[in-house]
Amino acid sequence: MKNQNLHMLLKQIILLLVILPFSLSAQVYKQFSNPNLDFKTKLKSCLQYAVQETNHKKAWLVYQIYTSNDPFINNPTLKSDEYFSESLDVLILNNSNSSKNKYDRNSLLNQPSNIFTKQNRSIKKSTKTGTKPVKLFRSAIIFDCFLESGFPRIHRVYYQRMEQAFSKEKRPIFWLGVINTTDSFNSLANLYNKTKHSKLKQQIIPILGIHPTSSNLINFAKDELRANNSANLKSAIINLLGNSTGYESIKLLTNIAFKISNIEIRKKAVQALGQIGNPLAFSALKMLATRKTDLAVRKEAIFWISQFGYDQSIQILKQLVTSKNQAISEYTVFAISQIPENRGTPLLALIAKKSPNPKLREKAIFWMGQSKDQKEIDLLIDVFNGIENE
Repeated sequence: MKNQNLHMLLKQIILLLVILPFSLSAQVYKQFSNPNLDFKTKLKSCLQYAVQETNHKKAWLVYQIYTSNDPFINNPTLKSDEYFSESLDVLILNNSNSSKNKYDRNSLLNQPSNIFTKQNRSIKKSTKTGTKPVKLFRSAIIFDCFLESGFPRIHRVYYQRMEQAFSKEKRPIFWLGVINTTDSFNSLANLYNKTKHSKLKQQIIPILGIHPTSSNLINFAKDELRANNSANLKSAIINLLGNSTGYESIKLLTNIAFKISNIEIRKKAVQALGQIGNPLAFSALKMLATRKTDLAVRKEAIFWISQFGYDQSIQILKQLVTSKNQAISEYTVFAISQIPENRGTPLLALIAKKSPNPKLREKAIFWMGQSKDQKEIDLLIDVFNGIENE
């Protein structure tokens, strides 16, 4: 009986040890959010405090920036079963702390801080009088920190909406307030340059892309593409440029597509241009498709031209299908078959009927035959009937 009671007691203790960390509400430290403190001081102070004044092995560092990209759309990997039921901003607003103001500058300037400057889901701002307002989102940048051995280390970085539910893991949250995007970008770029962990670097790259600081982004991308980085990191940087629609991003991607020695990186740059999808990117793709460059790069450009679905796209493809380069002309037939909404079907039918090149006629008939659209099937039958009557 004694052993049974002892065994039961041990089970209860183990159960408490497992449940207790997840049953307590998260402790939120807000004194580091004072807007009169510079960002470096905030980071240094809260990390010192986290190591010396808390008994936790992990902590969250959270701050907010305003972005033109919606982090909910751009970061769809967050899973609901990892969250509190409360949103991040509710957690911060509803929780208080009993901490002392240590490791700060003049008691963290002894001034109350604004928790948020805006509480609505998104805001609209205009940079100049008369310009169209730009919709901005309240985006949270979150550092996942390890505090073991008295040496704080940023293990992971990610981002989400302030209105999204936050991690259910109960550890201290250090709220750093609303940070201007230049300070945030520079801090993340500095962390990127200092860390030797490629996984952390890859996490930082897309977060840099949500900052509306195009000149900083272009300079960062140029430096990293010149550096001796892995192909994975360079691909991530090119994807980052593909999320920007600015002239400098398109110019840089075009130069990469023409000049970089690594063919896969060049193809990635073409793909990024296709994803940008504006008229300037279309012009760059036209140059890449029609000028003499590597065959794989030209093919990639031809495919993305077809995805625009412009009338001009069809005209360019119509010219390319007559290319003296057999590989280009055959691939162009495939690209025509990929034009959205079957807009390339009439051109495929024309190639199937009229092309002097038997291989192109064969390719056109093949791709028409892949369609499940009844109109396209009827058109294919007409093509066969026309061939039989010749």
